Amino acid sequence: VVLLLLLSLAYPVQALWGHRKVDIDGQLVCKDKRGVDIPIEDAIITLYELDKPWSTEMSTAKTSPDGEYKLHGEDIELYGVEFWLKIRVPCSKSSKTRQNCVGTAYQKVCERNGEDTFFEASYEFEAERFDGNVFSGFSRGGEKLDSYKLKCTVENNVGPAASDGIRCGGGTCVWDCLEEQTPFYNSAKKWACFRGAFYTGWPWDCRVTPGIHS
Repeated sequence: VVLLLLLSLAYPVQALWGHRKVDIDGQLVCKDKRGVDIPIEDAIITLYELDKPWSTEMSTAKTSPDGEYKLHGEDIELYGVEFWLKIRVPCSKSSKTRQNCVGTAYQKVCERNGEDTFFEASYEFEAERFDGNVFSGFSRGGEKLDSYKLKCTVENNVGPAASDGIRCGGGTCVWDCLEEQTPFYNSAKKWACFRGAFYTGWPWDCRVTPGIHS
């Protein structure tokens, strides 16, 4: 304990514990009446590091015509790394999103607030929800980068029992995973495996996206 205290006085926390970094490669969609994905364009996605009771904005991106976006963030803390996304979907009546999406919460908010406003939702990432590996980025004396594939959907809420809001799923891609750790191990490329409790089977998973850690 004394040695650790002396080291902490002699070196900054960054030198002892390193950076926790995260790259998010994501897509935002909604559902039409048939349940088909509709990419959401021009939504604003902001990545925050969760410092309770404050939050630090790290990165902001606007979704492409395909609903895609990329974010990068890093955190320097001794214990605990949590991030969250703020998702803002435009309410413009001329947008493909407004014309086709059937998400109850989205449509109700836009009708109430007007077409020059946004529907806002947030999605919080807690390390323990993903087996302690997603976004943990723990690396003593160096840097750790977690690359994360994420797909979020403005919910298709058409029934009385449906919940409003955003549903997200995805996983992280990490080096040197053992085959027995996951049923989604890429035995052909032998370079990464799929981890995380929210596997959705969508096409951006680690198996079809080589070079994430290039």
